[in-house]
Order: sequence, then C-alpha cells, then structure tokens
Amino acid sequence: MEAANPHPDVGRRSLVGTDRTTSVLGFVVRASVVGAAEGEERVVATLRQARGRGVSTFQVPADPGAARAERWLGLAFPSPDPDLIVLLDRSRESLSPQAPEAELREPALLEERLRKSLEVSATRLGPNAGMLVHWVGDDAEPAAQGEVAAVLEGLRRDGRIVGWVQGLRADRAGPLEGIPDRATLFSCPLSLLDRRQIPALSERAAHFPTGVFATDPLSAGRLDGSAFAASVLDRRPAAGPAGVRELHREFDPVVRLGFLTERRQRTLLQAAIAFELRWPWVCAVLLPVPSPERMEELLGAERTPPISDAELSRIGEETA
Repeated sequence: MEAANPHPDVGRRSLVGTDRTTSVLGFVVRASVVGAAEGEERVVATLRQARGRGVSTFQVPADPGAARAERWLGLAFPSPDPDLIVLLDRSRESLSPQAPEAELREPALLEERLRKSLEVSATRLGPNAGMLVHWVGDDAEPAAQGEVAAVLEGLRRDGRIVGWVQGLRADRAGPLEGIPDRATLFSCPLSLLDRRQIPALSERAAHFPTGVFATDPLSAGRLDGSAFAASVLDRRPAAGPAGVRELHREFDPVVRLGFLTERRQRTLLQAAIAFELRWPWVCAVLLPVPSPERMEELLGAERTPPISDAELSRIGEETA
C-alpha cells in the first residue's frame, strides 16, 4: 500500500453525527463495468494511488459486481486505516429479492438480514473499513421515520456501522419533511446541471447538522465528456445516428457552461467539483474511479479557483 501522504491533495470534512471525517472526493467502485479479470490488478493499483493522495471515501453500488468490488477494496487496503470509509448500498430488495412484500416489513427479519449482509461485506473488506449503510431504493425516504431507521440506528449504536446515509430520490425537489430533528446524512444527485435539491438541503443544514454525499456530479458524463463517447459506443447500428434535436437537448446546457473555463484556470470537470464543494454541507463528491490519465485533473480540482458568487448567479441563468 502507498505510504500516507503528509500533505494530501484531497481535503477532508466532518461526517456529521459521527466522530469521523470523509475525504471530499470519493470513488464509486463499480466492478460490473471493468469486465475482464485482468482489470483487477489495475483497479487495485488505482485505489492505492488514490489513497496515497488523500482519497479515503469509497462507495460500492448495489449491482451484480458488488462482491467483487468489496474484495478489491480489501486487497487494496489490508493494513489498519482509521480514515477509511466505505458506503455500502442496501435496500429491502437487495436484502431479500425473492421475499414477499409483507415479509420485508418485519423489523426483526430486516435486522437479521441486514446484519448478515454486513458481516459478509466485512469479511471481504477486511477489518479496517468504516462501513456506512447507504439506504437506497423506492422506500429510501421513509427510512427517516420508519422501522428501517430504527434498525439502522441500532446497528450504529452497537458499533456495527459508522452510521447510515439516507438516499433521496432523483426526482425529489421539495422540502425535506417528516425527517427527525437530528444530525442526518443524505445522498442525492447534485451537479451543475441538477440543482433541484440545493434549496431544501441548505434550509435543512441551517437548522440541523447535515451532511450530503453528492452523487452523479458529472451528470451522467456530460460534464467530463465521457457521455460523448458512450453515446456513440452504446448506440445499436439499427438505431441510426442521434438526431440533431436530441444532441442539442443533451449538450447545449453543457456548452453554455463554457464561461467556467474561460480563463483556463480550471477544466469543466474541475469546475463541476468546485461547484459541489461550494456547499459546506457536502461531505463528499462521489465520482467514478478515474482512468490514470484523468487522475491528476480530478485530484487537482481543489487547487483551482472556487466558484464565485457571480459565477453561481450565471450558472443559474445559463441552465434555467
């Protein structure tokens, strides 16, 4: 493992409701997109490089490659590391995909299956990861006041997990109602092109300790250019080329953000990260594991100029 960097490139913020901190940049370790077995060595090396530069926050999404991704993290970080934080996606469906709906509502059974699931993950991750349950799915928001919250709080009090993160739906844009008056961790899509939840989260943070893991900060690859390649590679031959109207709808909002890079002090990728970090309640920006050639650009984002008030106002005008 790479030696700890006494002057890391990536800053840290408080993980509200806990005595831990997170790196402000986190990597989403998605094994399902790597494919060939020989990719394991490359990914593990990238994870170690990132950790040596200050990244200590990682997410394992709930997909068919989750077990493999957890093993990669265990291989990358076998030594004691008190700063390591891993978000593990969980939902009723992922815990009991074949169980009847009524059975999934039993708190005792839910707790049993969640505990066993976390024990399996812990064996793959090793003894060094601070686990955060990232509760997602269609029933994510009711977790704040129902039996799921009671189960998760019990696991936190028992020391099985560092804490838990409440996933907010991508289409949510209204006030955060019905959530207990306590320190709360959320996750939600947040980017230069998706600012719907900022007012509600800012209002919440003004009254209660609030931490947010920003997901999809690159708007499905539109803000770092990867969507351009994907739109070509993923299109079936029979589908024909993308229409001009479709391309304009997807990428005109991105073109209008070009003013953020006019002085060549930052790339659009770096501006996207700077926008996220402008909000003090964002505790980490969750990004795809970068290719080696993009690592420096990503890790250098915090050294670029912050988003100014004037730029923030123009962002709203250009993407309204």
